[in-house]
Amino acid sequence: MPFSKSTWVNGGPPAINATQLQRIDDGVDDLYSALTPQFVAYTTGNIALATTGVLTWADVDPGGSASARPADIVLTGCTAGQWIEVGLQGSLAAASAATQVTVATIVSGSPVNDVADGIAGIPGWGTQSSSAATIGGGFMYQLAEGDIVDGDVRLRVRYSIASGGPRTLNGSSSIPWFFWGRGPFG
Repeated sequence: MPFSKSTWVNGGPPAINATQLQRIDDGVDDLYSALTPQFVAYTTGNIALATTGVLTWADVDPGGSASARPADIVLTGCTAGQWIEVGLQGSLAAASAATQVTVATIVSGSPVNDVADGIAGIPGWGTQSSSAATIGGGFMYQLAEGDIVDGDVRLRVRYSIASGGPRTLNGSSSIPWFFWGRGPFG
């Protein structure tokens, strides 16, 4: 919800009362909620990312059900046109498999929109190299109408390996991967 700034005048309106103080409290709470990331720290074991085929995407964490994976993040209070930030920090083990990683919005268990372009994944979240690679960074995305269900946006990490898989996404307590989302903004 957008915040409406008050112009305060000593001895004049608006009065300092419970309504005004509650409005200020709500504005601070909305700001804090948007700035505080929702995150997943994946430490329960490495994940083998199988070959998907050219421009074919699969969920990184296949646990749970298609409608709610354990590593999904849900952001609340969202409307179309607002911005969110998604982020990832992790590492891929060496393998002869070019790997792209992205995030998709999920509705009724199915991907709706890729927050990047749906082809190459999010810049910095993949590698064309067969060497071990650290991947990650933040990425901004503007929400579309179809991304949102009752004000909520479900986010899921996905990947693509055209050939040469599997490739391991490290997910142990000593080498975890982290996924976060925050917002909405604007």
